Amino acid sequence: MARASLLFFIISAIGPFIVGILAANGLKQSNWYQLAVYYYLHFQYNGVFTFGVLALFFHLLKTKAIPFQLNQARKFGSLLFISCFPAYALSTLWTNPPLIINGIGFVAAVGQIAAFYYFLKSIDIKRKVDNLSFSKSSGILLGSAFISFGIKLVLQLISAFPYVAALSYEIRFYVIAYLHLVLIGIISFFLIAWYNECKILKVRKSYAYILVIGFITSELVMISVSLIREDINIFKWLAIISLFLVVGIGGIIFESLLQYIIHTFIKRLG
Repeated sequence: MARASLLFFIISAIGPFIVGILAANGLKQSNWYQLAVYYYLHFQYNGVFTFGVLALFFHLLKTKAIPFQLNQARKFGSLLFISCFPAYALSTLWTNPPLIINGIGFVAAVGQIAAFYYFLKSIDIKRKVDNLSFSKSSGILLGSAFISFGIKLVLQLISAFPYVAALSYEIRFYVIAYLHLVLIGIISFFLIAWYNECKILKVRKSYAYILVIGFITSELVMISVSLIREDINIFKWLAIISLFLVVGIGGIIFESLLQYIIHTFIKRLG
């Protein structure tokens, strides 16, 4: 997983080079420029970030002596790695490409869902996440991350259909909601839980709930944008809802810093 993350980091780095070349040749407004940007983003959040947190997760399981099925985990990693490359096709559907591109994206999405099946088998999902030797707060965040990961894979599958692809392009909030799902629901929630388990941060159960509530509410507002009346200021409501995230992460940072200061003070006294 860690090697795959580093490899995708190198692969994604091609994107900014192409962006620079296209911009220098006056093609900044072209589809090729946007495709290069999407290329970079795809291999960053589906490659670098996803495989990075998975490497940390399996290492955490090993550190805590939590058993998992290595063969199933390898199948999961291999399928996810291979399908990540053709899954880039899903990021190009806004250009109305030939249906073969939709087909490639669909097959890649099916491959990733199959990979997720092996992931669940590898950790024996029948046992609740919060019972896998994790604290309650970490269990809440990890459970939310796993659910977000599953939803992401389903959305990728649905987006392979031309109508859905066109709809997501027309309503930008859908794209933003998807990015939030990945970067907050999966990546951020996992990292906060990981820091909590490593005793780097102090995460109370109440703060974990506040973060999850703020995240879910903001997602619901963004995906309901096409149903909301025009006279309602969606940005105002998003700003209000985002306060949950501010309070949650602010509380975690404050308590973590306070704990560090007290620990340092006691250590110096000793």
